[in-house]
Amino acid sequence: MTLVGHKEGISGVTWLENANEVCTASLDHTIKIWDSEIGGMKGELVGSKAFFGLSYSKHHQLLLTAGCERTIRTYDPRSTQGLIVKSAFASHQVCR
Repeated sequence: MTLVGHKEGISGVTWLENANEVCTASLDHTIKIWDSEIGGMKGELVGSKAFFGLSYSKHHQLLLTAGCERTIRTYDPRSTQGLIVKSAFASHQVCR
């Protein structure tokens, strides 16, 4: 199966709690949640910058992302209301 929908390269992929759900992060500033059983997109989170990495915590049921703005953010893929970003951590410095 091929899941098509990102406009730029994919920088991360992870399975979610539900065995049929896979999540992808992209340089196109989006995170997409896919249903691998039907081969279609179930949801999309839109960020302000490109995503460089993606991980999922089964314990907390949160997505962790790394982006080009040197910030790690947590997202709740189950959330349908309120803020999409649950927390942000910024501590990395630019090397020159």
